[in-house]
Amino acid sequence: MNTKNLARAAAAAAISGLCALSVASPAQAFSASSTMTSGGLTYKAYAESCNLYWNSCSWYTNGSLSASRSFTHTSDVKANGIGVTISISTKEAGVSISGNSTSMAHAVERGYGTFSSTAGVASPSIFSVSVASRSKMATSVNNVQTGWTTW
Repeated sequence: MNTKNLARAAAAAAISGLCALSVASPAQAFSASSTMTSGGLTYKAYAESCNLYWNSCSWYTNGSLSASRSFTHTSDVKANGIGVTISISTKEAGVSISGNSTSMAHAVERGYGTFSSTAGVASPSIFSVSVASRSKMATSVNNVQTGWTTW
């Protein structure tokens, strides 16, 4: 085999391997968390979203308190890119969603207790390069918020 054919065969094998890798790789999850104690009450917030996806990206957030209180748990989900839009959905009862079909959407749950979680699916536009989420757990006294799960 001459060097020209050998180079073509090597290039074809490399491209095939990359294609197989990109098709087989699952969505990659990114997470962020934050904890704070104030006045004897511990606040925790957690957010997770995927970064590699084909058509949609799952996201999940939660917030917790060390003792039962009235709380507001806010989940922000955004698409990163140029001229992007995002539509989110969630199955949780009592969660209101605002900002769909913009670059960022908010899901808010108001309740009483020690734990709140919100999960859903983000459907970004074709110009999106990633989906990010963040979580904020708040009482009337204080709050804790994560950073974005990805830029």
